Amino acid sequence: MKGLCFITRDEARMVYHDAGWDDAYINGLFVDPPSAVVNFNACIPLKLWLGFAEDYERIIGGVRQDLILTRAHSDRNALVNTAAGVNENTKVELKKITLMMPVIRVSDNERITLLRIHESKEIIEMTYRSWDIYENPALMHGGYSVNWSIATSAQLEKPRFIIIAFQTLKKDVYAAEIDRFDHIDVRDIKLCLNSEFYPYYNPNVNFKQKQASFLYQLYAAFQKSYHG
Repeated sequence: MKGLCFITRDEARMVYHDAGWDDAYINGLFVDPPSAVVNFNACIPLKLWLGFAEDYERIIGGVRQDLILTRAHSDRNALVNTAAGVNENTKVELKKITLMMPVIRVSDNERITLLRIHESKEIIEMTYRSWDIYENPALMHGGYSVNWSIATSAQLEKPRFIIIAFQTLKKDVYAAEIDRFDHIDVRDIKLCLNSEFYPYYNPNVNFKQKQASFLYQLYAAFQKSYHG
């Protein structure tokens, strides 16, 4: 969801093409006859996984760097197969994962300066953006209002951005694309944070009549607000 909001079409084709973001690239790699073995590789920028890599430009030295990945219990949401007689036992096997970090070589004088900073145990701040996912599976399609309360810790982590998306009959379904979202004919949506409502005005959208420009403006303004 985050990528859909801040990756432009040109970036998807030119920058993140090798990361499997472009639809045409994905289809070219993964659409094969049923039961076939498909080999693939991808080069995914670290900033798509870790928030600090988006704008952190300082040297990281004297520390161990580990990339820990947690896989879901099922590969259903990582695969799309609309062919008849789909094999639901299809799995994704990861044979090799490599973390590649750029290495900066400095002069001897600069090396001594960095060693002094390391030995002094000076604290170097690194901004870390964490993203939490909250799901409400009880939300049903229909003409009624829903209030959903989500607890946040204002003392430790202050929420800066909230992305709301809807899906219908896509999770754990091989024939559905989990990266596609639905508007479910939503008419109004508001966020209440510290007794303040966002947006201030009622969107009053109507997808059936193609009246959703207000929500699109919020979507288009996300990039400028996020990157400052």
